[in-house]
Amino acid sequence: MASALRCSSVVAVVLSVAVLSGCVQPGSGFAALERDRTAGDEVPTDLPDHAFGEADLSSSRLVGSHNDSDLYLLRSNDRRSVCLLAYPNDTEWVVSCGQGGSGFGLGGPAGDFIVRPDHTPAPDGYVAVASNVYTRG
Repeated sequence: MASALRCSSVVAVVLSVAVLSGCVQPGSGFAALERDRTAGDEVPTDLPDHAFGEADLSSSRLVGSHNDSDLYLLRSNDRRSVCLLAYPNDTEWVVSCGQGGSGFGLGGPAGDFIVRPDHTPAPDGYVAVASNVYTRG
């Protein structure tokens, strides 16, 4: 009887965790992409059309800045990747996309950055410069 009661308790706990974790859906893993978009989240209009080949412009969110570069996160058109735009000006900008789960890197005149999902520690030797964005410390 005690064994059956313990087993029932374990099943109840497991089911509770499963149900509650379903209610706390992590979404994209990037809280900035889940918040409402504002006018300040729009990417600069002086970029060429080809700049955003696989990025969904309607999903852009300004997440911060570093060394005079504005940093924007965007969803990819297929919704499976996340993109980062580092924009210091209309000639030295750079966009990179990668799988959001493990993160990805971006380098160029605007700097070297690594994008990681929410609640992920900074990569070794990097410091946070914006929501989900890190640069060498």
